[in-house]
Amino acid sequence: MKFKINKSALCIFAVTAALIIFSSGRAIAEPNKNVILVLDTSMSMIGFGGNNIMDKVKSSIENYIDKLKDGDKVTFITFDTKVTIYPTILIDDKNDRDIAKKYISAIEAKGLWTYTIDMLKNVFKKAEEISKAEKDRKTVIVIMTDGIDDPPPGHRKDLFDIKSVSSEYSGKDWWIYFISFADLQKNEKLKGELEKELKKVSDKSQFIDAKDVPEKGIEDMQKSMKAQEGLQWRAILIIAAAVIILLIIIIRIAKKGGPKVKGRLEYWNIEILDPYIEKFDLTKKMSGEIVIGKKAQCHLYIRDITISGNFSIIALKNPVRLSIKGETGVDVMFKNKESSGILTDGDIFQAGNYGFKYIAG
Repeated sequence: MKFKINKSALCIFAVTAALIIFSSGRAIAEPNKNVILVLDTSMSMIGFGGNNIMDKVKSSIENYIDKLKDGDKVTFITFDTKVTIYPTILIDDKNDRDIAKKYISAIEAKGLWTYTIDMLKNVFKKAEEISKAEKDRKTVIVIMTDGIDDPPPGHRKDLFDIKSVSSEYSGKDWWIYFISFADLQKNEKLKGELEKELKKVSDKSQFIDAKDVPEKGIEDMQKSMKAQEGLQWRAILIIAAAVIILLIIIIRIAKKGGPKVKGRLEYWNIEILDPYIEKFDLTKKMSGEIVIGKKAQCHLYIRDITISGNFSIIALKNPVRLSIKGETGVDVMFKNKESSGILTDGDIFQAGNYGFKYIAG
């Protein structure tokens, strides 16, 4: 198989590869996020049937808002018997963060029911709308609840039919964190189903158990996100290394695949009356340039040749031909024809005190 790769193609490949690596790295290093914070506001969050965890959860959300980068956007969604979606806030300075915190402080847990499946439908619908509108941003969904599902009367048929939701929104590039404040040890099967179906929506989904220390839920989520971003960085580095290796291979193939100097040289010292004719196989060197001279690194080293530098036989393409090129001060003279620099079968030329005959084939 022959490869025809020119320098322009290699340059284009290198620039394209660099742009891919840079763009991929930039997407991770400088992300802007659309964060959807979803909070359960049923009465159980303030002690109805459990412990009062609402203040701790709200405090942890406020701390998270302080850590958002300028340019991030946050949308609050609350749910109990019904789902409420608040206006999206662009976080650009302290004032924006204060506005977001006021939303949080004003939220009260008064709902009688925990209509989780309706929440998931509305949240994923909103995430779809946001991610389509701003594809360059990372969509992060954080769901915080102390229950799995307890729909209001008249909606019992909807009892946690999560498969109907996951099938509609499968394969999304969303970061989904389901932070549970409930004790799910007695319902591991339901927890397993939730984790399984959320993974279908996005492979970046994660279930976080925060029942013992509710305020650590978001903290654990942030740690998990950093860890996942680290994995992406490693993936980028692996891709970068693979691209560099591929580029090196292509360059080597290009070099090996170019025209080679072929044939033989006979050479002799013209200052001797009856010189011994030496022979040198050009083809064996498998090179596009054969360097001749009295330096040890030359392909053909001639110890007693009287030239100040080296000269080369070079394989050219378009069309393939051989050319002789000498360093400054090195004259190569043809003896059988006008000096054209192009070497053909049977040509005889002289460099210093040595004569050479080129034999093709």
